[in-house]
Amino acid sequence: MKKLFLLFLSVMLIAMFCIPQVAGEANKILINMQIGSKTAYVNGSPISLDVPPQITNGRTLVPIRFVSENLGADVGWDGTTKTVTITMDSIPYLNNKISSLEIEKSSLTTRNGALQEKATTLEIEKANLVTQNSVLQQRIDELEEETSGGTPSQIAAQNSQNVVYIETNVSLGSGFLATTDGKVVTNYHVIKDASTATVKLSDGRVFTLNGVVNYDETRDIAVLQLPLYNTQSVTLGDSNQISDGDEIVVIGNPLGLQNSVTTGVVSATNRIIENENWIQISAPISPGSSGGPVFNANGEVIGVTTWGFVGEGVQGLNFAIPINDVKTLLSYNKPATFSELLGSGTSTSTNWILTQDEVQSAINWGKANKDYSNFIKPFEFGSDSILKTSGHIATPYYWVAIKSREKALIYQDITSEEAQYQLQLFGDKALFFVTVLGDSIDFAKDYHATVKLGNKTIQPYQDNNQSKASETLLSQGPLYFAVNYYWFFNADIPRDAVITLIIADGHGGEEQFVIDLSEIP
Repeated sequence: MKKLFLLFLSVMLIAMFCIPQVAGEANKILINMQIGSKTAYVNGSPISLDVPPQITNGRTLVPIRFVSENLGADVGWDGTTKTVTITMDSIPYLNNKISSLEIEKSSLTTRNGALQEKATTLEIEKANLVTQNSVLQQRIDELEEETSGGTPSQIAAQNSQNVVYIETNVSLGSGFLATTDGKVVTNYHVIKDASTATVKLSDGRVFTLNGVVNYDETRDIAVLQLPLYNTQSVTLGDSNQISDGDEIVVIGNPLGLQNSVTTGVVSATNRIIENENWIQISAPISPGSSGGPVFNANGEVIGVTTWGFVGEGVQGLNFAIPINDVKTLLSYNKPATFSELLGSGTSTSTNWILTQDEVQSAINWGKANKDYSNFIKPFEFGSDSILKTSGHIATPYYWVAIKSREKALIYQDITSEEAQYQLQLFGDKALFFVTVLGDSIDFAKDYHATVKLGNKTIQPYQDNNQSKASETLLSQGPLYFAVNYYWFFNADIPRDAVITLIIADGHGGEEQFVIDLSEIP
């Protein structure tokens, strides 16, 4: 009975005592016993057991006296009351527990210090990453701004101060500051036949010039020099990097309206006309716009506005000089005065810009002459006979008058806005309509016209020949007639000059007409 009671108490002791399992730690006692073995180990030393550990009814039973005594307890047996008494000194136990807790605390403190140090390191790394991210984001924003260029309004705001207004005693036009040392790019036809030129900046400063520092008449480029140093200027782009459909912004001075902004697209990057390469654009080019900059979406200049097709049913057909053709002229100087460029001096250098009185006169002429035969007489040249070559000249005056006549035919008056729009479309052009006769339906397709001014020969910038002629329905004489027309820049032909219009048929034959432009309104 005593033995069974002791075994029962041993099970209870298993629940009361936590046997340490970590060997080698200070102040710890490790007891190892194996079921069925009478040899136990205390901190690695073997000790013989009276009764081996065993498993009974699924419960593990160990010798209570052996375990208690090796844990520092006194075990007593009271046979009278059949009671086992286990007594342990609390101080060694508590000291042992305190020591264990101190060791655990020290370990945790050390670990906490390491974690705090790691946390501090991570905070520093986090702060560095936040700073780096901020710097990178700022650079990304800068790059996006550099590559995107901005909206048309942003491009205009950044560059309008670099666009200049040019006025000579012959014509007016636009230009732009292309370098920080004051070089201005414009079209050659803007300063052609001028004796003086004034360049007005957006801030109101005005400079008077008497020549150019470089030019290419064939390419229609002129470079002017302003007495400016370390000034702001546009950014020149690469016209070889543009594509059809690219968005563009154009800034110019149509009819003297400074810093007018229009938008459009690149219609064609390499349009070959008369053996010259042009950028075709949809943005309008009006009198006074010639020489203005064409900006890409990045705010870089990729072209110089120069000329456009005009006529009934024609819209958005305009052309610019690629900026890469201009860069070479900016790299060196070939100065010339306007007097030297004027050549023989046969030009009277009178401009075609209409005064307000002339505009009103044109309106009155069109309104009073609804009959076309009367209307056209002041503009005619050549023979009155229907069997000979003849024609008429469309001047800026003509375009206002013809619009006034059209309105009068429907009992309406032309508005001042409509008159100005006519000048915007045609004010910088001279158009020669020429009626020619021949004996085959395609006789007129090879015709060509030139203007002789003193010792200069001026080529039209556009020929429009009728490929299929119309029948004359005459009983005798030529069987067919065609109306060809030839466009010139009126800046090339002074308003009151005496010129010779030469009409060549392309097969060795030609006709000449001497025309006194001072007699043409």
